[in-house]
Amino acid sequence: MKKLFISMIALLVCAFMTAPVYADCAVKGGECADKGHGQMAGEDEDCQCPITAKFFKKAHFLLKNQAELGLSDEQVETIKGLKIDVKKSYIQQSADMQVWMLDIETKMSADKVSVEELNALVDKGAASMTASVKKVVAEYAKLSAVLNSDQALKAKALWKGKK
Repeated sequence: MKKLFISMIALLVCAFMTAPVYADCAVKGGECADKGHGQMAGEDEDCQCPITAKFFKKAHFLLKNQAELGLSDEQVETIKGLKIDVKKSYIQQSADMQVWMLDIETKMSADKVSVEELNALVDKGAASMTASVKKVVAEYAKLSAVLNSDQALKAKALWKGKK
């Protein structure tokens, strides 16, 4: 039974190890050079979170096409600010997740494994990841609201034209 529990915890640890990339995978501006799924240029990390990838892909697209869309300076600054907010969230989530993984490893290395303590840590990690993803969803909604209706129509036409 103990081996089964430790195996399940190890599986959860592996699942949560990808949480930092769920918080953010795009860091410096641009799309993934080889995968095209929203990672910013200059980074080798894989973007595994479709929500974050979509956020950065859209933000990059809007900034790249700001002249064609007729974005105001205020709109451009808003988009850049949202990108910074998501990047900050990534950095914080990544640090939190590394600390969480160390805590899990420490508890699992103990002579006597405490199921209750490990379950509490798993719950804490899951709650943190959920909060991080929800924040990116909120930032994506703000990003979508930056454009007026005419700009949104132009953006859709540009997007379809580039595919």
